[in-house]
Amino acid sequence: MRIATVLLPEVGQASGPDMTRYLIVCGATLGALVGLLWLFRKFVARQLQARAAKRSLQVLDVLPLAGKQKLVVVRSTTAAS
Repeated sequence: MRIATVLLPEVGQASGPDMTRYLIVCGATLGALVGLLWLFRKFVARQLQARAAKRSLQVLDVLPLAGKQKLVVVRSTTAAS
């Protein structure tokens, strides 16, 4: 006589994805993204603003024209040679 082995899920075990692990991974990923954005704003954005402040043109006024067109009045801050 032969005995057939039947694979049955054990009673008490979850039958699906582990939602706790999924939520922890999603939370850690979002936290890492927020941290990277904060670092970018703190270091890279400040350097870009500092370089923009050293440019030799200063925007005096922006006047809207038709559609997406603008008239920008600028002044050169360097001495003419």
